[in-house]
Amino acid sequence: MKRFTTILCALVILILSAQTINAQPPGFGLKGGLNFSNFGGDDAGTWDSRTGFSFGGFANSSFSEIFYIQPEILYTTKGAATTSAFGAGDRETRTLKFSYLEIPILGKITIPFSDSNFQPMLYAGPYMALKLSSKMEIESENQDTESSYDEARATDFGFVFGGGVGFPVRENIIGLEVRYNMGLTSFDDSDDNLSIKHNVVMVMVSFQI
Repeated sequence: MKRFTTILCALVILILSAQTINAQPPGFGLKGGLNFSNFGGDDAGTWDSRTGFSFGGFANSSFSEIFYIQPEILYTTKGAATTSAFGAGDRETRTLKFSYLEIPILGKITIPFSDSNFQPMLYAGPYMALKLSSKMEIESENQDTESSYDEARATDFGFVFGGGVGFPVRENIIGLEVRYNMGLTSFDDSDDNLSIKHNVVMVMVSFQI
């Protein structure tokens, strides 16, 4: 975990120092979209995916005509659900709900196409997420309850990769992207030997000014 934090800090310093040698001003924008989250890892078991959302802002700094460093700050929800059946047809659904402040730092490559009005892009990089909330919701025929899930770690680390396409609109860019967030550390703090990680597919729309 300390190594991951060191890498993130080094990348932030690299971005800030790049501004002094970058002839072009950085671009800024907003993005948001849907999350389709589930759990992975050796001890995850079987869960059903949960639909959530993400939104936030980003900046990017160009190191060449095709390569950018793009830090982001996102509010994002994650989690998954599992349903158990009991006698006489009774069913109980348990849903783990998480919200995070997530900070990805991405390397982005744009693929130029001459005489084209769209711009394909690929990107990858690490993320660090700070937990804002973690809850367990239990739904059954008799009652619905929600309580704090205290076993969740305060931070989560992982890796992002994905791609998309940008459409220039005057001096702005509207983007559509699909990314996969792969958790690298277990979010469950109840046992050091447990391996339960966040896996999230994100479909997002962005607007860069």
